[in-house]
Amino acid sequence: LVRGWPRPQALTLLLLPVYMLHQGEEHVLDRFRIFFNQTLGGGQELLSPLAVFVINVPGVWGVIVASACLAAKVDVGLGMIAGYLVLINGIAHIGHGLLFGSYNPGLISAIAVFVPLGAYVIRCIHLECQRKLMAHAIGLATGIGIHAGIILFASPA
Repeated sequence: LVRGWPRPQALTLLLLPVYMLHQGEEHVLDRFRIFFNQTLGGGQELLSPLAVFVINVPGVWGVIVASACLAAKVDVGLGMIAGYLVLINGIAHIGHGLLFGSYNPGLISAIAVFVPLGAYVIRCIHLECQRKLMAHAIGLATGIGIHAGIILFASPA
């Protein structure tokens, strides 16, 4: 599928199946939603099954696909959106694990794959793009914005 693509664009698209594997660790047996509702919601349902679907399909898969398309057609630096999305998610899982002193669904793939691969993709794109500062700013702001939106969405009323 990506034969002949420049490395940054191929890596950006690779983040989609990698993220899907991470979501397997999170969502098999509804583990992440249940864990989230118990630890952060105190047993209150902050995340519904529909919310998990909306967050993960358009909010993650859609963003990664859009980032890969933008990197290929507009500016390679826009691939950093996907890179930062993965890196920030990995850091959030690690932070949650440290804060609570325990495993959370997604932590293993966050440590083993998300942080190193997210950083590597960002580095590869950094080396190839012309407007480095703008690319980092857009990628970082989008990644933080998506995660902040999830937190606001899932906050108790």
